Amino acid sequence: MDPVIHQTERANNKPTVVAAGTTGSATINRRAGRVNMAAGASLLVVTNKLATVNSVILATVGSNDSTLKSVQAVSDAGYFILYGNAAATAETRISFLLLAGA
Repeated sequence: MDPVIHQTERANNKPTVVAAGTTGSATINRRAGRVNMAAGASLLVVTNKLATVNSVILATVGSNDSTLKSVQAVSDAGYFILYGNAAATAETRISFLLLAGA
């Protein structure tokens, strides 16, 4: 089951960070956040109501994993998918920034 990250203090625009130990797909309705790719996984779905097919999303690996070194973000209406260059060896942090969505 996907963890749902509820927005609190919406006005502060702080990124939502999924806690260590929680891996897999997540719902984050913010422009910035961090999720965790599970060991053995190479893709992760982030449900985000701000995402559109025209969104520009920057994503970066935030852990020193021995195989997962980079990610690509592919957006669609209401979600985006983070594709790793390889399966993660261990739980790996991925940070994202959604810049635009028209």
